[in-house]
Amino acid sequence: MAKNSQDREYEITESLAAPQVTVLTALSGKKCTKIIRATGPQSYDNAKWFQAEKILLNDFAALTNLLTGLETQTNKMVVTGGVTKPYENADRIYRRKNSRSDAPASLEDNGSRVAHFDIDEFDIPAGFGWHDSTALADVIWRSVVARLPALEGVSVHWQASSSAGTTRAEGLAKFHFWILLDKPLFEAQRRALYNRVGSDPQLACPIQPNYTAAPIIIDCTDPLIGVPRSGTFLGIRDFAPVNEFGLTEAAIRPANLDSAPSIKCDIYPAPTLSNSFTNTSGGVQKLTDACNRIRKADLRNVEINKQAYYIAGLVSAGSLSLDAAKNALLEAAAATGHGRYREAVENGFESGLKAPIFMRKSSPKPNVIEPYFPRANLDRNDAIGKHRSTVNSWVDLAVDFARNAKSELSSAPAPRWMLAGAQGVGKSSGLTGRNGAPGGLHKATGLVSAMFLPNHAKCEEAAAEYARNSPKGSPECLVVRGRNRLNPDGTAGEKMCLIPDVATKVAKMGLTVRSTLCLKCPLRNECGYMLQERQVENLVSKPEGLVLFAPPQYAFLPLPAEVKPELAVFDERPSDFAVEDISLSFQDLEASFQFGGLPYRASEKTLTEAAVDAHEIAQNTLQPLLRNFALAMQSDSSTALDQLRKSGVDLEIVDKALKNLHFFYAGRVVSSLGDSLKDLNLSGQRGRPASKLLMAQLLQSNPPRVDKIKTFLEVLRDELSGTHATPISIVQESADIQDAESSQAPGIKILRIRPLLHGVNAPFLYLDGTGDEEIAKAMFGSDLIIHHYPVERNAVVTQVVGCQFSRQYVCGEGRGGKPAYGDIAQKSCDLREHLDTVLKGHDTAAVFATKKIIQKLGLEGSPRAGHFGALRGLNRWEDYDSVIIIGREQPPLSAVELIARAYALKTNASFMSAPAIWEWRGIRIEDGAVPVRVLSHPDPWVKRILYQIREAEAEQAIDRIRLIHNTELKQVFLLSEMALDITVDRVVHWDDFKRGGSRIECAARKYNVIPLEGREAARLLPDIWNNHETANSDLAPLRLTSGMVYNNSLYTNSDTKELCRVKYKRSVSKPERARTREAIVCGPAEIAQSVLEKVTGKLDGFEIVACDKIPEN
Repeated sequence: MAKNSQDREYEITESLAAPQVTVLTALSGKKCTKIIRATGPQSYDNAKWFQAEKILLNDFAALTNLLTGLETQTNKMVVTGGVTKPYENADRIYRRKNSRSDAPASLEDNGSRVAHFDIDEFDIPAGFGWHDSTALADVIWRSVVARLPALEGVSVHWQASSSAGTTRAEGLAKFHFWILLDKPLFEAQRRALYNRVGSDPQLACPIQPNYTAAPIIIDCTDPLIGVPRSGTFLGIRDFAPVNEFGLTEAAIRPANLDSAPSIKCDIYPAPTLSNSFTNTSGGVQKLTDACNRIRKADLRNVEINKQAYYIAGLVSAGSLSLDAAKNALLEAAAATGHGRYREAVENGFESGLKAPIFMRKSSPKPNVIEPYFPRANLDRNDAIGKHRSTVNSWVDLAVDFARNAKSELSSAPAPRWMLAGAQGVGKSSGLTGRNGAPGGLHKATGLVSAMFLPNHAKCEEAAAEYARNSPKGSPECLVVRGRNRLNPDGTAGEKMCLIPDVATKVAKMGLTVRSTLCLKCPLRNECGYMLQERQVENLVSKPEGLVLFAPPQYAFLPLPAEVKPELAVFDERPSDFAVEDISLSFQDLEASFQFGGLPYRASEKTLTEAAVDAHEIAQNTLQPLLRNFALAMQSDSSTALDQLRKSGVDLEIVDKALKNLHFFYAGRVVSSLGDSLKDLNLSGQRGRPASKLLMAQLLQSNPPRVDKIKTFLEVLRDELSGTHATPISIVQESADIQDAESSQAPGIKILRIRPLLHGVNAPFLYLDGTGDEEIAKAMFGSDLIIHHYPVERNAVVTQVVGCQFSRQYVCGEGRGGKPAYGDIAQKSCDLREHLDTVLKGHDTAAVFATKKIIQKLGLEGSPRAGHFGALRGLNRWEDYDSVIIIGREQPPLSAVELIARAYALKTNASFMSAPAIWEWRGIRIEDGAVPVRVLSHPDPWVKRILYQIREAEAEQAIDRIRLIHNTELKQVFLLSEMALDITVDRVVHWDDFKRGGSRIECAARKYNVIPLEGREAARLLPDIWNNHETANSDLAPLRLTSGMVYNNSLYTNSDTKELCRVKYKRSVSKPERARTREAIVCGPAEIAQSVLEKVTGKLDGFEIVACDKIPEN
């Protein structure tokens, strides 16, 4: 008689005499491990084909040897199922559990004597952490044993989860534990066991991947660097006693071995979620609903993907825990029997994480909230005047200071000011002049002034404006062009420097280009850059003086002829926040230093003495310091500074290393290159021929890393000046393992604010209408005196909420920028169609968004369009009467954190690397604020930098149409959920806006009439109000007002700037009684009755109660 499944449960056949697993090797270069990046974890590759190998595990030592070996093999993973007979000799197999009409199953459940517990739900106990991973693994394993005492004394192999210690898993002890069993358990039994100990039950499936390789860490610090990722706890027995597990009769009933289990029911319990993120009740319910929909979807791959996308959006918005939500989806999807359920979940989840779904009920909206930015307390005209007077006052003080400094009469500190609060108010023109009137810089006769502007185009524009408004005797002006810029006076395509490649090479070697190359170059008399130097020298010598207009980087670099400006103006924040980042590999830090020679001819004795000094410094100071730091970062970057202090490194040693770095610069290169330049005849040879000759000289010496080491030591000195253990502005970088051709090696990234070169101890004026004063002080000096005068814009502002308008949503992008598909693609298409309708309805409006959105909407190259990041200071949209802002610039928070680190160190502040948070902010309206939920960060510096990139950039875009001096009211449409420093006239939901506004606004625009009674409105305007209850609800606020109330939305949506509140009686037939009713009519009093009668018909009575007109400015 055939044995039933119950009999098979307890029979250990010869094939199962020893535990065994199947190791699958992914083909086609697919990886079976997670990739951890600064932007977050990347999912496992979707491998299709595998080579299978059966591995027998005779004892616990065999298990731990196997797992240890697999840690470094990123293309391998383990499954508990065995290869079926049809595939025993196959070169490759699918990972398939269920047979199909065209192919049999490739793996089957024969029972397994290996148990793998994936533990995600435990919080890290007090006193433990990833700094001691072994101790943490031990305490978590003891917690597992407490749930199932039969595991006491069993040997266990532990592994830290791939995401262990990352920001997404902060506070969680995530481990995998592997044990051997004395009897085989089948799928349903393993699932019951895993549920019992709190493990992921999906691993019970015989084809479920058991990932064993350590993660690949790219462009971020390995959170477990320097500590073990795996280990073993040897017990008194190798095999766990299955009979002591106490599984119930229902639980130990094995699944049918010949077919996939059918797990179907109508109601499922809510998934158990961890506390790593906020798990709201609304989020848990949504997850439960999604899992139920997936289970009922049978084999519908699209439904699995759709639900995964939605739930991932809730995770991204902070409503659900990432790991627990994903695990719940995978478990539900596995129950459908779909062969590629994991791929469907992974794809949907990965795309959904990039499109946060804000659950309005997931976090209570505050009943009352203050505006995130308070309203300006200065009179508008006074505030505008303050901007003009501040510029003039600074110019007067700056000119006096500079002239007194020349005569050594200066005693007062140099005026170093910041002016902010409004854009388009006339700050820049107050310096360059406008409409024939001279500006402040024209007064600086006999002095050298420099104005640093956002880009070369803006420099040309400002110089032209300055020249147009220059009175006789004013300083001459000149636009500074770098060596790599095109020479406007040269031949087509000719650069300012005739050998720019050589100049770039010299700069990268840490050498001064001017003294090393330019002053000795045979082409210096033909070179456009050196001609510019001679022009500067000539103009500086004249009594009138000179005004230089230069791009922002020149505030931190030497100017032509190494001229020092006596007045410096910095107009608009630099796009990189003046932060430089430098990478050094650990190989660079651990390499030996060689004497670089002297940059001048010297005797043999002098050279020998210098070489001996260099060797002593390298051996006893510089190399030990750098190697100790490299070791500290690789062992435990979180305590690197304390490790360095314990090794004896202090500020005195760092200063000594800095002082003696000159020994290791390429002095001999400078000397030999100078000699070579004298002997070279480059007459008539420009560009490539000349570059080739000189590059050959430079390549004889490897470019030194000394300039980078200098920056590193300067930053390290600042780090060691504090008491913190973890470096703030020095972070660890990992090699890009995926890219075989990548030159990136493991090492460190150093971040710092570039030292300001011009305007440090001289008059300095920083102009930035949306600037942050704390950022400004960190960038340009803590002695900046802040002048902040906000000015209300002369505009009607409509803000549209209820849609994120993210780049992914508008452009229909999925994972990795690939096109979305299914419902998501359709929704994106619908959104673009609605946006296109909005743009056509406002075809005279300027439009700003991210560059990709502008391209996707077909606006690239249109004169009305611009994109974030390329707007500052531009005036070409100033004549537009309206502006539409779509979405916002939302950078990865990991990138913002890098910038913020430099600011935290500069200001001696602590720094917190953390996941994003959601916070409520108030959109400022006329009489209060409207709450809006905004993605933010808990670290103050990250929060400031993020605001400048995102919100301030939107404010910059709004002000491109110049809303300060306009006499006619302009319109602003802000399609984004942000709280800006602007007073919003109406906040409208996207659903209302895309159909033309609220129902009241539609009535105003279409009929110029708003009846104030619900039944009357439904009777007269049924296309807008189809029932009187909705009409009553909409009209209640208007009925409660006394007289007329200024309402921008009504003016905006009608063809008039006048409103009338009226009483009227319609003509009625007997026996109906005529009633007096009220309405608002959009139009002047003299035509109000005729406008109303177009809607009501002939009136028996009409009376104007009040009139209102849009205020004049």
